[in-house]
Amino acid sequence: MTWWTPDSLAPVPRLGWIDRPTPVDALPAVAEELGFSWFGVKRDDQGPALKGGNKTRKLDVLLATEPFASSARWASVGAIGSGHLAAMTLAAAALGRTLEAHCFWEPVSASVLDNLACIASGPTELHYRSNRVSLGVFSTRVVRGLRDGPAPAIPPGGSVPEGVVGIVGGALELAAQIHADVLPRPDVIYLPWGTGGTAAGVALGMALAGLPTEVRAVATVEPWFVSKRPLVRLVDQTLALLATWGLTPPAGFRMPPVTPVRGYVGRGYGHVTPDSERAVEWLGASVPNAEPIYGGKALAALRREAPEQAGRNVLYWLTSHRGALPHDAGWRERLPPRLRRRLDRAQGDGVSRRRVLVGVGGAALLITGWRHLVGYGDFDDWDGRVLSRHEAHVVAAAAEAVIPDRPGPLPTPGPSAREVAEAVDRYLVGMPARMLLEVHGMVELLEQGTGLDLHVSRMTRLDPAARFRWLRRLDWYGGLLAQASRGIRDLCLLGWYQDARTWDALEFAGPIVPAEGLGEDAYARFVAAPGVDPRGATR
Repeated sequence: MTWWTPDSLAPVPRLGWIDRPTPVDALPAVAEELGFSWFGVKRDDQGPALKGGNKTRKLDVLLATEPFASSARWASVGAIGSGHLAAMTLAAAALGRTLEAHCFWEPVSASVLDNLACIASGPTELHYRSNRVSLGVFSTRVVRGLRDGPAPAIPPGGSVPEGVVGIVGGALELAAQIHADVLPRPDVIYLPWGTGGTAAGVALGMALAGLPTEVRAVATVEPWFVSKRPLVRLVDQTLALLATWGLTPPAGFRMPPVTPVRGYVGRGYGHVTPDSERAVEWLGASVPNAEPIYGGKALAALRREAPEQAGRNVLYWLTSHRGALPHDAGWRERLPPRLRRRLDRAQGDGVSRRRVLVGVGGAALLITGWRHLVGYGDFDDWDGRVLSRHEAHVVAAAAEAVIPDRPGPLPTPGPSAREVAEAVDRYLVGMPARMLLEVHGMVELLEQGTGLDLHVSRMTRLDPAARFRWLRRLDWYGGLLAQASRGIRDLCLLGWYQDARTWDALEFAGPIVPAEGLGEDAYARFVAAPGVDPRGATR
C-alpha cells in the first residue's frame, strides 16, 4: 500500500505558484490555555504567490487547465470584498489576462475595502448587483461556472474539482510535514466553510496520505448553503478528475469525516460577529493575518468547543492572505456608479474627514475630561513644536503596539518610543494647518475613544497588546476610524525608519547625498557619474 505524497500530484498541470510548504506555527501557550495536547496554525497566509491564502492553491491548478490556460478572459463571481475575486485579479495581472468580476453587496469592513480596492485596480471589468438573488438572475452563466464562450466562468470560491486538487496538494504538504516531525498528527482540523472547496480538499488529501483526520468546517454562510451532499459530490468529481491524470486512491483509502459546524454565521454572509472579533483579538499578534469574517468564525467555534477537544492535537488552518493588497489611489473611480454611491453612503463620505476627526476628537475630550490630561509624567520635559505632551505620549504608546513583531518594548538597535514621537513631531512641522487639525483630532480619538472597545482606560494606559487590539479594531470598523488607525501606524513607522539605527534591517546603505557641505549645486549630487550604476541596479 502506497499512500500519497506531494510528489504523487506530479502529473497534474500547475502554474508553479506553490513552490514551497507554508509553515506550521506551534502555539504552546494557547494549547495550555485551551487544554489541548498541542495546538498549531497552518499559515497559508505565508504562501509565496498572490499574497498567499488558500485561493492561491486553487488557482495554481485551476488556471493551468483548459479552457482557462488558453483564454484571454475569465469570469468569476463573489461579494464586493471577495478574497477569491481579489486573488483572481492578482492572477489576471500576473498572467496578462482580463477578469470579468461579477459582484454583490456585503457589509463594509477594512478587509472588504482592501479586497475591493485590489479588484477595482486590476485588469478587471466590474459588474455589480445589489444582492445575491439579483446576481443569480442576471449573471446565471457565471454563477453556474459555465466554461463555454470567450470568458470561461469560475463559480464562487473556485470550488470546482481543479481547485479542490490544489487544496489536496496542501493537505499532502501537511502530511509530509507531519512525517518530518514538524508537527504531531492532528486529531482535528478547524477551518472556515464558505463554498466547501477547502474542507473537501483538506479531508480528501489527508485521506489519500493515509492520515484521515476529522475536519470541522465552520459555516460562514447561511445554513441552507451548508450541506454534506454537495461536498460529497465535489469529492467524487475531484476523484474522477484525478483519475483522468492516472491517479487513483490507494487500497485502504477511506474518507475522514467532514463535520459542518453551524451557529457562527451571525446576521449572514459577510457580517462580522462579536465572537469572531473576540477570537481574532484573542489570537492577536501570534497570527497577525487572521480576519473576523471567515477565519474568525472558525476560531470562535474552536474556542467554544475547546472542552470537547481537551487533550487532543488541534490544528487551525489559516486561509486568508497576508498584509494589504496592492491598489491604485483612484480605485473608487473605477467602480460601477451604483456601487460607488452605495459605498459612499455606507462610509458616510458626505461629511469631510477633517470635520469628523476633529468633531470626534473634541467630543472625546468633553465626554472623558476626567481622564484627559493627567498621568503623562514620562513626558514632563516635552518641548515639541506640533505635538503636545500628551499627544507625544499617545504616539509613543502606539509605536510600542505597531512596530515590534509582538507588541511591547521597541527592538534594539533603534530609537526609543519617545524618540519615535520626536521624529514624528519634526515631520509634522510645516504641514498645512488644516492637516495638523486632522492629526490632533486623530490622536484624541485614538487616546480617548477606547470606550468604543469597552475599555475604561485610555489607550496609553492599556498594555501594548491591548493597544494593538484597539488599533486593529478601528481598522476593522472601516471608513474614517480605519483611516485614523492606519494614520497612526504610518506615522510611527515613519518615525522609526527615519533613524539610521534601523536601516540595516532594510538593507539601506544610507542617503547618497552627504549630510554636510550642501551648497547651491546640491541637486547635482543626485546625478551619478557617467557609466556608474546606482547600488543594486541590474542590467
